[in-house]
Amino acid sequence: MLRLSYPLLVVALTGLVLWQLVTGIALDRRWRPSVNRQDNPGMYWFVVLAQSAILVYVLITGKTTIGSEPGQKDQGRSAQAQNTADVPARTKESRDRAFDLYRAQKWTEAVAAFDELLLESDEDAEVRYWRGMAQWRLGHDDQALQDFRRVIELEPTNFEANRSADRILSRQQHWDEVLAIWDGYIARVPTNAEAYFERGGTNFHKGDLAAAQADAARACELGKSDACVLLERLRSKP
Repeated sequence: MLRLSYPLLVVALTGLVLWQLVTGIALDRRWRPSVNRQDNPGMYWFVVLAQSAILVYVLITGKTTIGSEPGQKDQGRSAQAQNTADVPARTKESRDRAFDLYRAQKWTEAVAAFDELLLESDEDAEVRYWRGMAQWRLGHDDQALQDFRRVIELEPTNFEANRSADRILSRQQHWDEVLAIWDGYIARVPTNAEAYFERGGTNFHKGDLAAAQADAARACELGKSDACVLLERLRSKP
């Protein structure tokens, strides 16, 4: 940075004024006085002095703009970018901790950890599913079922979520609701033998043997060996 004493500053400013008067230009065309001297001499001198003062400011400070220090904005952006980059790392750490708690069978702590994750992303199907599993382990069937239903909304082809919802509703003997679940799944995944087998079991418990036999037959065709055994038993019934 160039440092000028007061006398040198006066000399520099005077020199720049004279330079503009002689050449009519400054550093480039953007600095040329835009006011005609003959038309408006007062404004002309004002522009000349103002431009000269700015040029002296540039020489003294080394800045090309008046405002923040060079690099200050870039540093702010860098800090913001760093904070943004830290978010996934923090989320991964919290996610790992939640699943570790689940694997350690610390169901209550796992539910609390999953709760925190879902505050950040309500549509995280995986986290919601495992929170439902933890709730189920705690005997909170209604909360677990709510999570499984939400997973099904987010991922209709998530087989485990459909089957987990089936297990809770079957215990409550809500057969029609179970059938609705498997009807929706099979409509999207018509080649899943396990789904037909599950729906066949629901039809059997409901007392609809014809529908149970049809589902068992389809599951057998798709390669489910247990369904083939069940189909023979159903056919042997009077």
